[in-house]
Amino acid sequence: ISLSSSSPRPPAETIKTKTTKDFAKALAFYETLEVRWGLMLVGETETCKTTCLRALSNGLYNIHEWASEGKAE
Repeated sequence: ISLSSSSPRPPAETIKTKTTKDFAKALAFYETLEVRWGLMLVGETETCKTTCLRALSNGLYNIHEWASEGKAE
């Protein structure tokens, strides 16, 4: 999404697009962790590195909790 566009996008569309991009980054990070011993998140300021790591961490924690409570199918 270009912020310099003459016609601004609605906030909901911006949030949806950002969330989708964050999810894709978190998924790629997880897939890399599955095949590597370790990795490092590097990039420009405010490119969702911490958001990606926290979202993945919280998601994996929730999956673990649900599985330990017998809620996982």
